Amino acid sequence: EGQEIVISAISEGTTPVRKTQSGGIANILAAMQQKGIRRIICMGGAGLLQFNQTERVNEQPWFPAMLKDVALEHMEVLRLLQTSSFEWTIVCPPMILNAPHDGKFMVTADYAPTQNNEVNAGNIADFIAEELTARIFVNKRVGITNA
Repeated sequence: EGQEIVISAISEGTTPVRKTQSGGIANILAAMQQKGIRRIICMGGAGLLQFNQTERVNEQPWFPAMLKDVALEHMEVLRLLQTSSFEWTIVCPPMILNAPHDGKFMVTADYAPTQNNEVNAGNIADFIAEELTARIFVNKRVGITNA
């Protein structure tokens, strides 16, 4: 109550999909509606990003088979966000390193960054903190990697 934004880090990880993320986001969106909160920043995966104009990363033959089900769950989260009336940003990192922020990261809207396939957890936190007020990526998927 009384908040302006929700930040969600719900994740399936790489375990078999239990609909934790999409179910959680659906519940969060319902609570946001009830409380009059209009903005959410949440986590997704790099598979949600565009590889090119017509294909997503998760549609590429080299995309890891063990992540296909998780990618489908992320797609459901994206669908829920896109069909809602809320302002949203979904952060789509590749491999997350258990490392602090160093301020050396790059972000792209909707497309996968091509420079690196890893990002420090601390750099994700920095991006989210910046996006709270910058609002550069409203209603966007955000690719993020270490620079």
